[in-house]
Amino acid sequence: MVGLDELAGCDINVLFQSGKTLKEEADSLMSFITNYDSANYMESMEEQIADLRKAYRGQDIFKVYEEKGKQLQKLNDLNPGDSLALEKLMKGVLTDRNYNWMKIIPGIIKEKSTFIAVGAVHLGGEEGLINLLKKEGYTMEPIN
Repeated sequence: MVGLDELAGCDINVLFQSGKTLKEEADSLMSFITNYDSANYMESMEEQIADLRKAYRGQDIFKVYEEKGKQLQKLNDLNPGDSLALEKLMKGVLTDRNYNWMKIIPGIIKEKSTFIAVGAVHLGGEEGLINLLKKEGYTMEPIN
């Protein structure tokens, strides 16, 4: 079994390099802790996780993507000074990986019947794998 990241030549470690100085990282962490309302945050996250779980079990991939976005926005709201870092991380972890995978998936699935597993959040959205594959002319059907 081979991972798509390995085939696409993606170095996942590069995604977590913020380019910040140690002081900037410490200030960011302190800002997060200072603004953190644990009771309110946990209650809110429990609701969002329940919504995410419901969407996942209902096989509503686009709702999964939407709910994950809400979770990320909540994190961003807690630490608005790091919104650019969060955007960069999501672009690297989600969007860029989807486009890198799209460079190799068509070649793989043309050769033989293939099962490809990715995290559910990679499927939905404008730059999700389902939409990217549809743009390339592929037809998909959900299976139970």
